[in-house]
Amino acid sequence: MRMNSIRSQTLQSRPLRPLALWMVDRVRDFSHPHLRRNHPQLDRFIDAQDGRAGSSFAQALRGMQTGAKQSCWIWHIFPQFLDPERAHSNLNRKYQLHNQAEAVAFLQHDCLGPRFVQIATAVAEALENHRDPTRAAIQVMGGRIDAKKLHQS
Repeated sequence: MRMNSIRSQTLQSRPLRPLALWMVDRVRDFSHPHLRRNHPQLDRFIDAQDGRAGSSFAQALRGMQTGAKQSCWIWHIFPQFLDPERAHSNLNRKYQLHNQAEAVAFLQHDCLGPRFVQIATAVAEALENHRDPTRAAIQVMGGRIDAKKLHQS
């Protein structure tokens, strides 16, 4: 119990926006020559973010800049490793990250990396501006499932 309260205090004391940028900088520091190239297997994220499979990145960003998720985009904007509780979801399986190298490549990608930073910053601002910090993620992300996916990303 004590460890959770210490961890909670530490996370609450850190501004979210600098934390998101710090995280991306650390991943960029973890460079490997073959990871720095853009990978064709990441095209599924580009296609989805360009609006070929649901809500586009621009729609997602607009929603977050207004303070709340308004469309269906969590899988291809904030990808995650497969969640066993959601393994039955076709979209969850399609947009899962398969390994650490793919996660690093996503963040280092010329298009996906900057988009991730941009929307992570918008989400952090929406969370910071929310009047109820204990329910912020659930309300900003439109429900418990997407709040969990945000946390897992």
